[in-house]
Amino acid sequence: MRELVYTFLFQPFSFLLKLKIRNKLWLLFTSVVFVLIATQISIYAYERFTWQWDEDYALFEDECGACHSSMVPRNYAKSPEEWQRTVSRMIPRETGHEVKQRIGELLVRHRSPTGRALYRLRCGRCHAISVMDDYFDLDAKALRLLLEQHIMQNNFAVQTWEGDLIADYVIELWKNRERVPGKSTPEIQYKYQQKCGVCHSATMLYRDMCLEDRSLGDWKKIIIRMREKTPSFIGAGEVPELTEHAMMICESKKPAP
Repeated sequence: MRELVYTFLFQPFSFLLKLKIRNKLWLLFTSVVFVLIATQISIYAYERFTWQWDEDYALFEDECGACHSSMVPRNYAKSPEEWQRTVSRMIPRETGHEVKQRIGELLVRHRSPTGRALYRLRCGRCHAISVMDDYFDLDAKALRLLLEQHIMQNNFAVQTWEGDLIADYVIELWKNRERVPGKSTPEIQYKYQQKCGVCHSATMLYRDMCLEDRSLGDWKKIIIRMREKTPSFIGAGEVPELTEHAMMICESKKPAP
């Protein structure tokens, strides 16, 4: 394999370096173009071969290629559930369940990225990989809601099905973390995220709102003002516990005080 890579990729490049070309910029441009083209060819070849090496590839070609080019599904990325629904909808009813399942699993293997990959690709666009470290003290239910709200607030960057896989991955990380019990309960964590997180970003709730020194009375005024905007969403009886929780967050300097 190494010999093939050297022969088709590096050997022509080394040949270019030996040429006596006066214009060094032209040599550099030619080299860059060559590398880009070679990279694209390598990616295409890898993509094509990984599909053809799959044990269910022939089955995929027979069933999916009967109506359209097999390249059609290869141009999409979907969640595992969506691929199974697509296969069930596309392949005739008389086709056995096992065949549909095998084709669906093939598409999942090649066209459904893992939650870990999506977390690094999508979340990594804006955040450091360790961004969730500050939120792992939250209860799992509140943490998942935070992720769902953040994805909805930034839906230009992450699709819904991608968000589900990302949330599953983050919750798996959460399960492996040691958490020190704090003063807040899972119920109030979830309620605070549910009531306040629906409009405000996680950054604002857990960092920006604590930049100023606010007293319990200040927080009460803020929560009451928010309730006046949506009286049907925040009940009068929820004001005290939301106020106390917001104050606790700022005092502890972490989402789960």
